[in-house]
Amino acid sequence: MFADVSQNSDLNTSIPESRCFEVVYSKASNTKHKTWKDDGFLIISGRHVKLLNEERKTIASTLSYSINYLNSVSEGSLLKVAGYYAEILKILSTTICKRNADSSVNYIGKLHFPKRRFFFGRSY
Repeated sequence: MFADVSQNSDLNTSIPESRCFEVVYSKASNTKHKTWKDDGFLIISGRHVKLLNEERKTIASTLSYSINYLNSVSEGSLLKVAGYYAEILKILSTTICKRNADSSVNYIGKLHFPKRRFFFGRSY
């Protein structure tokens, strides 16, 4: 009556915890030699892929990749996230990734302080 789930490899794929990568990204274009706009971070959690800039603000996210493909992502891989291309430079450890998510000050190798914003002559 019920199918044996242990025989189906698609249902047994392990969903990893979130993984964090350092990337360079740019808007999507069809040129062969891409020029990268800025540095950022890519967080993969299950099928959810999120692209963040250096200030940890979400730029784009997608659910279009399979878990098997995302498990095989490594340094040098090119991913399309919404309207952006991101090339993975290096894999960051989960402790650094969690530390960034928990704290207001980003720590990736060194401290990054948020930029001051000026609005009508006042700094915020």
